[in-house]
Amino acid sequence: MELVREAGDPSGARLLTIVVPSYRHEAYVEECLRSIDNAELASRIDLIVIDDGSPDTTLERAVAFRFRDALTLRIYSKPNSGLVDSLARGLALASTPYVAFMASDDFYSTPGLDRVLALLASKPRREICWVCQAMYLDGRDGELVYGSHLARIGDLPADARLRALSIEHPKPLLLQSTVFSTEMLRSVGPWSGVEELDDWPTFIRVAEMATTEDVDFRYWPDLLLTRYRQHGGGVHNDTSRQLRLCLQVVNNVVRPEFRSEATAHVYSDLSLVFLYQRKFLSALRLYWHALLTRPTPATALRGPIRVIRSILKRLSGTFEHGSAAQ
Repeated sequence: MELVREAGDPSGARLLTIVVPSYRHEAYVEECLRSIDNAELASRIDLIVIDDGSPDTTLERAVAFRFRDALTLRIYSKPNSGLVDSLARGLALASTPYVAFMASDDFYSTPGLDRVLALLASKPRREICWVCQAMYLDGRDGELVYGSHLARIGDLPADARLRALSIEHPKPLLLQSTVFSTEMLRSVGPWSGVEELDDWPTFIRVAEMATTEDVDFRYWPDLLLTRYRQHGGGVHNDTSRQLRLCLQVVNNVVRPEFRSEATAHVYSDLSLVFLYQRKFLSALRLYWHALLTRPTPATALRGPIRVIRSILKRLSGTFEHGSAAQ
């Protein structure tokens, strides 16, 4: 890995390392970097950009970006080896008490970032995993990523939270809206295994640590930190790949006592994705796998209940839209 640009004083009183893994995001990377550079508390930030061999001008745009002098900065380039590799390298380079990760096609709400920095400065250095609110961009612009489901998980006792995070096929649970204690995250080794997913196994491992250590695992619903962009080529749009990666996490990270339930939920939830895509045979096959894995009434009813909820949600949205138009 080659250091291609460095600026600022790394011996200064930095509080938060922000790692930006970049890859083929020339249209977005400047927006991402600007959201960090604009922070009022930029002097407390150590920014590390790691470009994963982008074939476009992503790296060139990052290197040419005009950062303020307050920011400490390192930009690296490496041959293409994937997101998880970039995250692991960034974590290894972090030298501040806290660390966060921002995808180069997303960006921070700068007021939210300043609020996080102020909170970190006012807290003692302890083990934290703070999940902050995020908001969608583009086609879902303005819609919040996290709702009541995550709030309930955040309020659970540590053992119950571990189970809840382990058995649920991952809804958006974003690294880029989360702040971690650096040494705590290193100790759980989030990207040291064979898993290709970056987020779900990380949160499971941190939740596992929280069952034996005093981890401040908290959800901040009113702290909007991140603007999140979903792309057509993302994992969430490739159902077959998503199935493989989720089962990889279940088999390698989830505790054995939660594994059958987690596997059944992965099959059941992704069967609905195939159903919405009108791939009926694939949907039926996965739903059958779910029932074979965990033949319980809860498994059998999970899919139909979610379909009904989705229909009611859409009807509610249509009704509200119609009422507003009158």
